[in-house]
Amino acid sequence: MAGAGPGRQGVLGLQPERAREDPRHRVQPPPDAAGHRERACELGRAAGGLRPPPVDGADGPGPAAAAGRPLGRHPRARAALAGLVALVLGAGAPAPAVVRAREPLSGGCAARGALASLAALNSPDGVRASLLLGRCLAEEGRLREAIVLLDRAQAHPTLAPYARLWAAEAALRLGDPEGARRRLVQALRGGLAGDGVVRAQLTLARAWLQLGRARQAEAHAREALAQARGDEERAWAWWWLARAAEVRGAGREARVRYATTWWGFPGTEASHAAWTELRRLGRVPAPPVGARVERARRLRDPAAALREWRAALHQGLPHHLAAEAYLQVGLLQLGSSSAVASLTRAVPDPRYGPQARYWLGAAYARLGHEAAAARTWSGLARRFPTSPWTARALVALASRAERRGDLQAADRWLAPATAFRTAAGDQARWRRGWLRYRQGRYAEAEALWREAARLHPDSPFASAALYWAALARARRGVEARSLLEAVARDYPHAYHGQRARERLGLSIPPPAPAPVPVDLPHDRYASRAVELAALGLYREAEDEVEVVAQRTPSQHLARLLAWVRAGAGDLRGSVGAAEALVRPWSWRAPELDAGLWSLAYPLAHWEVVERFARERGLDPLLVLAVVREESRFDPEAVSPAGAVGLMQLLPSTARGLDPSVAPQDLVDPQTSVRLGTAYLAGRLRDFGGDVVMALVAYNAGPGAARRFLGLRGDSVDEFIERIPYAETRAYVKRVLESYGLYRWLYRGDR
Repeated sequence: MAGAGPGRQGVLGLQPERAREDPRHRVQPPPDAAGHRERACELGRAAGGLRPPPVDGADGPGPAAAAGRPLGRHPRARAALAGLVALVLGAGAPAPAVVRAREPLSGGCAARGALASLAALNSPDGVRASLLLGRCLAEEGRLREAIVLLDRAQAHPTLAPYARLWAAEAALRLGDPEGARRRLVQALRGGLAGDGVVRAQLTLARAWLQLGRARQAEAHAREALAQARGDEERAWAWWWLARAAEVRGAGREARVRYATTWWGFPGTEASHAAWTELRRLGRVPAPPVGARVERARRLRDPAAALREWRAALHQGLPHHLAAEAYLQVGLLQLGSSSAVASLTRAVPDPRYGPQARYWLGAAYARLGHEAAAARTWSGLARRFPTSPWTARALVALASRAERRGDLQAADRWLAPATAFRTAAGDQARWRRGWLRYRQGRYAEAEALWREAARLHPDSPFASAALYWAALARARRGVEARSLLEAVARDYPHAYHGQRARERLGLSIPPPAPAPVPVDLPHDRYASRAVELAALGLYREAEDEVEVVAQRTPSQHLARLLAWVRAGAGDLRGSVGAAEALVRPWSWRAPELDAGLWSLAYPLAHWEVVERFARERGLDPLLVLAVVREESRFDPEAVSPAGAVGLMQLLPSTARGLDPSVAPQDLVDPQTSVRLGTAYLAGRLRDFGGDVVMALVAYNAGPGAARRFLGLRGDSVDEFIERIPYAETRAYVKRVLESYGLYRWLYRGDR
């Protein structure tokens, strides 16, 4: 995070195995909150001209009213998101297609003339053309023609449920609720997946309301609420529950449900619609306590979330929700004395007990109450010896002992943590070797590191263990080249594999092989996921791929999921899906093609990044590496410390660079990159072009970086490991690893 200080580092966009200390993202939500995730609403279809038709009507907005509406709230952020498909799949970030269809099926609505000619043919491509052209015509309001084509597309053996769903939406807009209901029942029987099921259930609720059957409508809205994963879908489910209650005369219940929609799902289309309905009904009730909880979970602004959790507690919560609220209130004010009181209230809850105890110890530590922190963490270890939070507590105790110079005590705390197969366990195994290295006990350090790498070759710390084992050998005057060669060979893309190559004077690895896309056969049908992806129906394809991947995971499905998420405008989700497979730190990772690597390390926002990087004298690929590790390319990322945007700038830092910039401007990619590159260039000037020190300053703050200069000796490796902040140590290595991968992937092209 730009401009951060001790304990205020950025916390977003990290690989799970190496995540930073982000208390909000460590909270395990209760079962009723599981699975919620934000999605970019229909961006792929909007960009390709295939946005589904609106279903607004006299009886109110429908579940697809927000189709095509991105989650971005700043106008320029919305524009950037709307163009994301071109950035990811076009010239900006050339991720080759996983599956592709021939023209005109890949041309979208712009090719409607050719689609019409193709739709006349009695062939698989003819049926596909009918499906696509029907969607295009529905978007234009030519509903009767659209229904004819979509009904014809029901001949598609795998996409028939989607044809029926879209035909039903068009029929409903034409005033034919019975025709819509009939098609929707068939669509649900045909096996829709994910959001398609939710959309069908919500449209069925509307159809039943038009038929005067409020109870049936309510039942389908409840089904949608039970299955919805995204905020927009959950909000519309509540909206239709409210409308159904109003139709059957339950006015008070309707107002409560409208209020839940309005208050619980901020920023959604349904929230705005619910506010309109509440004003129409003449009295806006206080937000229900359940709506406050929903809202607090979703608010990205930490200060606003804290206010909402406090209001929910004041209003009164059942025990299980109160424990979650106290935990969140504590995490959102971790550096204050109030955090101790809140976290103490969460400790007795059986679901949150270990987690609350860990963060209670962290709260004491931040307040300087080291003895209380030690008592809390050691008590956690005694009471919950197998909890993953215990491993983190043991590592925290060891870190404080190491900081005091008591390396023997640090080793005693680390020893039991090595039994855990978690990120904290990996860290404990590595740091036991580091403690001995610091004391000059190089043979013992080497032995511990080599044993850790042997037992856990796929750990993110394995390459570090072998690399440092080689350095320990060199310190003893023993031949180390063969061990460095093994690190460079077995972990070529990991940070320490890159460092091994540099020490050995080796060139970068050979380019990844070019991908071989799958062509959609013109004379027969493919699986539903492949059909949807090839036709550019990315959101639907994502749902289908997720369903199949849960049953039979494979490399091809993982790559397809990353590609369709990119097409749908969900770049953060795309990177997450791709990096789960590429895993640069993995031992002898399988040969992966350049298409998958470019999805994990995309040239996102390239034109903006390149322009401002060149103006500041920066390598654009270094800037991309910073953006990737700060925000995973999410323009609206907000950290608990209040850092905002692609480059995670604190508003105070941004104002120091440009007094005219308001906090909300930082979600604009251009503003974030303009100011972030200026800040990074300034830190490079401060430290004479030293990239490592500049990254330390970017993450921990210039003041902290200057204090750490005294640790800077001849060995950059030893300096990085001696940085007092664990988060900053990990951040520097992550950015440098990504920078090396970007240079490997793109240096020859840029």
